[in-house]
Amino acid sequence: MSSKVAIIGATSGIGRALAIEFHKRGAVVGATGRRLERLEELKQELDSRIYTEYMDVTEMDAAIDQLEQLKKKMGCIDR
Repeated sequence: MSSKVAIIGATSGIGRALAIEFHKRGAVVGATGRRLERLEELKQELDSRIYTEYMDVTEMDAAIDQLEQLKKKMGCIDR
């Protein structure tokens, strides 16, 4: 079974690079970010084994809820 990885801030920089690398290694990736268009671009690029969820970590209560939504979509999160 492949691992399920959540990347907070996957729309640019290190977060995006990590999402792509984990995906290349066969992981199911849960990607979050504030920029919906960039999340959609990442989803189109990786094509499969990726779940996305809007998240703005400056809104802590909402971010916790959004992480729970991502977890539900993925079934679980290993990392």
